[in-house]
Amino acid sequence: MKIIHLCDAIKSLYLKSSIPVLIFLFTAIPLFPENSYLAMAYQFWMDGDYGKAESLYIKAARDKAGEYDSRLSLAALYRAQGNYRSAIKQYTILMSKQPAIDQKVIKDLYIPLAESYYYSHRLKEAGEIFQKILEVSPDLPGALFGLGRVLFQGDNIEKAELVFKNAVSADSDFPGNYIYLARIAELKNDQKKAIDYFLKAQKKDKYQVELLYYIGVMYQALGQYEKAFRQFHRLSNIDAGNSYVRAKIVEIQPHLTRPEEEIITAKILDTFKTVNPIIDPGKIPMIRVGLNTTPGGKFIPLDTISFISSGDFSITDGASIIFSGQSDYLYSIILRNGNPVITGVPENTPEKLPDKFYIEQNRAGKGSLIIKKIDYARGFAWGGIEDRQYRGRIEVSALKNGFKLINEVNLEEYLYSVVPSEMMISFPGEALKAQAVIARSYALYRMQYIHPHEKDGFDLSDSQHCQVYKGASNEWKKSSLAVDETRGQVLYYNGKVSHPLYHSNCGGHTQSSKDLKGWGTAGYLTGVFDGPDDLNFPASLPELESWIKSSPKAYCNITASGRGPEFRWFRLVPADLLQEKIHREKDIGNIRDILVIKRNPAGYVHSVKITGTRGSITIEKEHRIRRLLGIGPLRSNLFWVDTKYNEKGFPDEFTIYGGGWGHGVGLCQSGSAGMAKRGFSYKEILEHYYLGTVTGELY
Repeated sequence: MKIIHLCDAIKSLYLKSSIPVLIFLFTAIPLFPENSYLAMAYQFWMDGDYGKAESLYIKAARDKAGEYDSRLSLAALYRAQGNYRSAIKQYTILMSKQPAIDQKVIKDLYIPLAESYYYSHRLKEAGEIFQKILEVSPDLPGALFGLGRVLFQGDNIEKAELVFKNAVSADSDFPGNYIYLARIAELKNDQKKAIDYFLKAQKKDKYQVELLYYIGVMYQALGQYEKAFRQFHRLSNIDAGNSYVRAKIVEIQPHLTRPEEEIITAKILDTFKTVNPIIDPGKIPMIRVGLNTTPGGKFIPLDTISFISSGDFSITDGASIIFSGQSDYLYSIILRNGNPVITGVPENTPEKLPDKFYIEQNRAGKGSLIIKKIDYARGFAWGGIEDRQYRGRIEVSALKNGFKLINEVNLEEYLYSVVPSEMMISFPGEALKAQAVIARSYALYRMQYIHPHEKDGFDLSDSQHCQVYKGASNEWKKSSLAVDETRGQVLYYNGKVSHPLYHSNCGGHTQSSKDLKGWGTAGYLTGVFDGPDDLNFPASLPELESWIKSSPKAYCNITASGRGPEFRWFRLVPADLLQEKIHREKDIGNIRDILVIKRNPAGYVHSVKITGTRGSITIEKEHRIRRLLGIGPLRSNLFWVDTKYNEKGFPDEFTIYGGGWGHGVGLCQSGSAGMAKRGFSYKEILEHYYLGTVTGELY
């Protein structure tokens, strides 16, 4: 981070100084480093001031000693704006001075030059450069993928198919090759093979939800209407307002021979997981969790509550018993003439219930309920409907349009589910302990200080708006042990329980909360490099681009191949699909370009401007940027966009390379696993991600 601080200091002087002072500043070699122009230019670029950055890079390029790095940065600056013609000019100048082709020159010059030709629809030149690269490095995945795209765009389908198959052999984890093989199969009217390739690409990263649209189209062409409907139904849950998706559903519905609810099935849970009450609950606080909530934390009323109890139970009004039920029967509670009624009793006689009631086990602390068809992660690629098992007491409120459910359970038993719901159970024990401490702290902080759902009558939601809580059906011995071994422990900052935000994968560097609007300025939520001290974070524009597009070393790069989609991901977003979504926000006409106009020191995008033929739209909020640049949300805001233009100068497609999963603030879960594998304890892990905090016992 030292280079960032230096950039800020120099930039400040640049803005405040007079011309004579500036002349002195940049001729005072002993006082300032030779790359001061580069450092300043990089900071201006991060802040979205492309004009000042360009000017400084041009000045820096006049110095022969720094010309190479300066022109590389200038070319990357142009490419970031979609100005490929100017980028090509800079690369060409450097190539004329670098006759020898080695791996560094290929990485620095040849690959970005070939890509610049391709994205600007100069296919002949792009193909020639990619061919030169492959003469030196025949199995270079990026060059194979690039040449394949050039051949595909030039309608040389047979050769393109061969190249993409070679690219798969070179890098079987990269989804882009499978996408193009699917497109080739589609051109050959081989829908079955196209589906197979699309599914392979989607399996590599389920966040590529745009592929579901094309899979649905292929199934529709084959007359497999139920399979097609499942794809478009899933897309409608992810992006309910998408007109293309709605139109496809309307086309397919007349061909369905079964009711839609039979086609879209829930994950069924028909056996109870054995759960035991926590030993000596003592001073453990109780928590009220809103069930069946959206990712934004809003509850979704259930039309019907269908449930099975593992033991005898009672329905009470909080004081007296209204109804007594038995184990292993399927009961349903519905609204009849606006009044809640329970059906499915052994005598088959409906029983009237009050507008608010409680379902609780007769043996306190023992037994649980399976509640059918709980909605989860609506709007995300992995969303769906499933049965879930719950400990504790269920509070039910009858509304005009259904029922609201709240699960009352003690905090430690709540954590038995939250820890494995939020973190992979395969992670090392020390990482799970760290997760237990911060999940406990997070819940307590929100309950004590924020009260996010006070108006709704519960403390936390069961979705990622608070913490994902899947109930007792998602409890596991390994994660429960981590909860038990850290029982009552919380993370303190300045003597108070902290609000330790966390996310799946930071991509290599966490963000500072102060860099995000409305996220606060807590000192312990300061961004950190997610790796050992002997590794460096990018300090220039080309380095950052390469860092995002490659698989660098970091604590959170934990897969064997380094290609895990949580750490590095890839999306191909067709311009027409993106344009449909942007149009719902604002009619800007046909999209001209996407421009990142601000990044923070960790490389995360903080502001994006999308320009069209009739106007533009600027997006600044973290979650809106992620949600707007595709049918489904991007995994994170750490990304780089390349724009493929057609012959008329309009975008055909946006290639998005990205890193990380989640907002990037606080603990990186994958990074905690990487640290644990290197021998760090859970307390050391917490100290790394939350500066100035200490772990202590609350109860």
